[in-house]
Amino acid sequence: MSGKRLVALLSMVLVLAGTCGYAAATSIFIGHDTSQLEREYQKDGTFIQTWGAIGSATGAAIEGGNLYIVNPSFGNNRIERRGPGNTDQGLIVATVNGQWIEDLGNFGGGFILAGTFEGNVFKISTADGSFVPLFSTGKSYIGVTFDGANIWTTGGLTDNFVYKRALDGSILDSFDAGEASGGIGYDPDDGTLWIGHFGGKVTHHLQDGTLLGGFTTGFGNYLDGLELGTVGAVDRVPGPASLVLLLLGSGLLYFRRR
Repeated sequence: MSGKRLVALLSMVLVLAGTCGYAAATSIFIGHDTSQLEREYQKDGTFIQTWGAIGSATGAAIEGGNLYIVNPSFGNNRIERRGPGNTDQGLIVATVNGQWIEDLGNFGGGFILAGTFEGNVFKISTADGSFVPLFSTGKSYIGVTFDGANIWTTGGLTDNFVYKRALDGSILDSFDAGEASGGIGYDPDDGTLWIGHFGGKVTHHLQDGTLLGGFTTGFGNYLDGLELGTVGAVDRVPGPASLVLLLLGSGLLYFRRR
């Protein structure tokens, strides 16, 4: 490889690395204990917009580019499917054995997770609302989220702990959040966790429980549902570091073949 060609390649990579990233910023979607429409916030707590049409949301989950918002009732949990721009994509009902859904969580493959007031976790089909019970936590008023391998739940009204679990519900690890915790959301940008509490408080944690910060929503309600993601985004655009390696590797391979 000539020196000029290598310099040109590296210059191109650095320019792209400085200008490219994720396709859209990841937001926090929050349910305010049936008192509000689902609300979207930036990670610094700045309010963006409301979602859905039924003002009794407790939580939401993103799957297949759509936002699924639960408006709960025992045996009649109405889940709104909303597309980009808050467009109405239909409604499904999840009975989940007559239980009350507090928080929804991402899961993938056409399914979302539900954590109930009764402390159970269900897998729900986004096609028709059919469900499969996964496990019981023995807690009450729990939140739920998925990190791509494990399920995280909160202790809800039972204790102040956050639990990392295998898919069968067995506890792998836990930490004390210091106060009663409702909804929980996994941040796909950096692998951290966001947790909702009483008084509209949101806290941000590493997976070992280290507190990173947080904000308040300005509403005094219990935050029983949290989700992080971007409506309309199905596949992520590679971040700068991944893009640098991809382009550099492709360039070196090209010059080697020449």
